[in-house]
Amino acid sequence: SATSTSSEDTSSAAAWVQLVPAESMIRPGEKIDFKVNIYNANGEFMSTQPAKFTLDGPGQMDASGLFTAPDGQDHLAITVTANVGDLAGQARVRVVPPLPWSFTFDELDDAPLTWVGARYRHIVREVDGSKALVKVTTIPKGARSRCWFGHPELANYTIEADIKGAEKDGKMPDIGLIAQGYTIDLQGANQKLQIRTWVTQLRMATTIDFPWKPNTWYKMKLQASVEGDQAHLKGKVWIKGTPEPEKWTIEAVDKSANTHGSPGLFGNAKDAEIHLDNIRVYSNDAP
Repeated sequence: SATSTSSEDTSSAAAWVQLVPAESMIRPGEKIDFKVNIYNANGEFMSTQPAKFTLDGPGQMDASGLFTAPDGQDHLAITVTANVGDLAGQARVRVVPPLPWSFTFDELDDAPLTWVGARYRHIVREVDGSKALVKVTTIPKGARSRCWFGHPELANYTIEADIKGAEKDGKMPDIGLIAQGYTIDLQGANQKLQIRTWVTQLRMATTIDFPWKPNTWYKMKLQASVEGDQAHLKGKVWIKGTPEPEKWTIEAVDKSANTHGSPGLFGNAKDAEIHLDNIRVYSNDAP
């Protein structure tokens, strides 16, 4: 993004500062070499220029535009501003550490800023005595949507969460977790459990009957792994506070594997709210 200025000679006066790349996701300690491009009011490239850089958030930036992300295990969002005279352009950086990740909401007032597609659709509020992430019904657009947590090249990992579906006018939501391009979906209206990769074409989907109750906390887990040229998906759902079942509740195999993909959430809160807490993502070979 950038601010503009007016000039009688729109072809020769600088009007826009573009900071490239505008959106980035990196790991702790990694670097980005930013470039500052100048455009006139007609959108014509004029030059690449030095700039004065400032950061809203942690990290280091040298005078040439080389940004270095801080070390650590925090999920961070940083805004970089480049000032050229009276003009300014901005870029955004997400710093997402390697697995494992753990998300609770006791100290948060909103969904993590590094998540894509979560804010606006979700809020953080007290549920059953502690703060949780709530996907609300009062969304003009986006009551049925996905969000993603981080690096798209991740593979062979497990995502789990505490989940609860509310009930409104006798209707329940659909609640899902995403791993490596696959979704485990606990369906309220159908009272079924499904693993799939694409909801509009269920070419590899597995679906089973799974009666479940509203206003009851469950644990949900989805494990994705690649073996040869196939993806193996395994899911569990059980009532929170009871022993985890030894056997997987549902399993599926995809012979045309999605070999990687970001972890995330799926949910359809059109009919009733979705409550989530204690979200974890970790490598399948983690102890």
